[in-house]
Amino acid sequence: MDADKEHSRFVSNLLYSLSTILSLGLGVYFVSIGQLTAGALMSLYLAADRVTSPIISSIQFTNQLLSSRPLIDSCQKIISTKEKPINNIEPQKFTDKTVLKIDDGSFGYDKAIIHNLSFSASSGEKILISGRSGIGKTTIVKTMLNELKLLGGTIKYSNELYAKPIYQNIGVLAQETTIFTGTLLFNLCLGQNYPTASILQVLNEVGLTKFASENALNMRLGEGANALSGGEKRKLELARLLLRNKKLLLVDEALSGLDKESYGQVFDLILNFPGTVIDIEHNVQPAFAKKYDKVIELDQYAL
Repeated sequence: MDADKEHSRFVSNLLYSLSTILSLGLGVYFVSIGQLTAGALMSLYLAADRVTSPIISSIQFTNQLLSSRPLIDSCQKIISTKEKPINNIEPQKFTDKTVLKIDDGSFGYDKAIIHNLSFSASSGEKILISGRSGIGKTTIVKTMLNELKLLGGTIKYSNELYAKPIYQNIGVLAQETTIFTGTLLFNLCLGQNYPTASILQVLNEVGLTKFASENALNMRLGEGANALSGGEKRKLELARLLLRNKKLLLVDEALSGLDKESYGQVFDLILNFPGTVIDIEHNVQPAFAKKYDKVIELDQYAL
């Protein structure tokens, strides 16, 4: 869709440029032979721009609407068919504080790239899973969320954590955060109702204090509006998850691409998350890695 949008934008801008150059050149020719005055040429040129610019904008807006149609159709299809979960995950009654247990898990798409991964997570535990780029970190996250088929082994969730759909109690903090065109309030609540006091509280908890006011909640975000830094986007996503009282936080490379100050701030928020955390990262500084309760290196489980 991005390719189609860029192609359409390129063609419309190219036609606009060619028509402008040709018409201006023709106008200069008529001025040179005395059939048109320079003032009349400039007036016509400025008037024509008032016509062509809205046409170009209309083409681009139409293109955006048409390119988003397949996404809407796909979402409606999933909702209407109520597809069954890929993995038959059932709740498990653990005798201790375990909330998640993976035994001999094999992860991948058509072929396993991570083999025999086993670990358990206790309530409130902070676990770091580290591995090089392309090793399958995001694949593990998607499988745990029941978006990909587990190719081997088992995944067991505690009665406390288990829900249908599984992500009802599980939140994801990724490197790319989706910011919708709308108010800060909408980006936090996403159409659900939460007390204003609770919203302002989570904004303060994640360090977005400058936005923790009722006036700031009406601030417009998204394309053509206020832009957030990488660190602020991660904090906004954390605020969304805190509002929804998620019990397990899956972190997918959320520390990547942050400046030094934002890295430290987001790291502290992850470790202070009031629940279990499984942080899957490409590279974590040694001083920060020591603060996790458990560290798992993926290299030993990859081919």
